[in-house]
Amino acid sequence: MLGHIANTNAQFISSKLSGIGIKTSKHLDIPDDSNVIIASIRKSLAESEIVILSGGLGPTVDDLTLECIAKALNKKLNFHKKTAGRIKAHFKRRKIKMPANNMRQALVPEGGIPIDNNIGTAPGLIIPVDKGIRPHVIASPDGVRRDEAISKVLLAFPGVPHELYPMLENTAIPYLKKHFHAGKIIKSRVIKITGLSESK
Repeated sequence: MLGHIANTNAQFISSKLSGIGIKTSKHLDIPDDSNVIIASIRKSLAESEIVILSGGLGPTVDDLTLECIAKALNKKLNFHKKTAGRIKAHFKRRKIKMPANNMRQALVPEGGIPIDNNIGTAPGLIIPVDKGIRPHVIASPDGVRRDEAISKVLLAFPGVPHELYPMLENTAIPYLKKHFHAGKIIKSRVIKITGLSESK
């Protein structure tokens, strides 16, 4: 929010979504304020089928994303044993004593699907918000019949780029391709020209 760090996550996520024909409608930079985060999640889900969050999944008190997702969706946070075991194993491999607050990262909003983080401790999340039948998905271009589809989904990732990138590419993108109708894929090519002004 202070302009010290470029939002490269937004650029990366948008590029991967466009690669499967999903258009990004907007990017939001949100402060660490629970009320603002909750309101932004609800407004974004009202306007879009897919909402993606990055950051705020750490173990400290100012990591607010999990709690805000739960409140925005009116869902409980449940302790996820498999995720807790993975976090404990992460510290054990490094022969480091695990701080107790890292167990906050094993909380998952009900109905959520954790995405394993093979680098850090914070899992990503896929949270189907609503299920229904969408005719345009049944008649999808790839010819695969999908009678039941997720009509809206919220995804959350750690803010650390080298943790987010593989989770998005290996898990989230295949999930979105399976459950959401893609539009036309825009292919682009960069051509560099020198010696000409813009007006020419």
